[in-house]
Amino acid sequence: MAKVVIYLSIADRNGKNVLHLRDTGRICGDGKIVTEVSRGDTIIWKRDSNSNLKSITALSFAKAGELFDKGPSKGCCSKWTGKVSQNAKGEYPYRIDYLTCSTQKSSAAATAGDDEEPQPPIIKVKP
Repeated sequence: MAKVVIYLSIADRNGKNVLHLRDTGRICGDGKIVTEVSRGDTIIWKRDSNSNLKSITALSFAKAGELFDKGPSKGCCSKWTGKVSQNAKGEYPYRIDYLTCSTQKSSAAATAGDDEEPQPPIIKVKP
């Protein structure tokens, strides 16, 4: 049972703030990333250092009951934690709500170009 950390930050892309994610598996990107986990792993979402994020206000999963035994729940310092169920399988897209340091409330399924549909980040349970 490992701990998988997903770090969040705001990045400037051509004068536009976008949500940037990176995980302990060295996967990173703006908006959509696929984080691979194993059953029983603990997933932690937290602000990256110098992230320009004030707080993570919510994580929304359509099928949270299938993915997690517990959580995801908010802890101290805007850290969220969830334990992957032993019965979880497949892929679980989700949404992240957050506040930036400039106090703008934002919600991101992901970040996409102006003419693209946003793609959500995904938790993928290894077979």
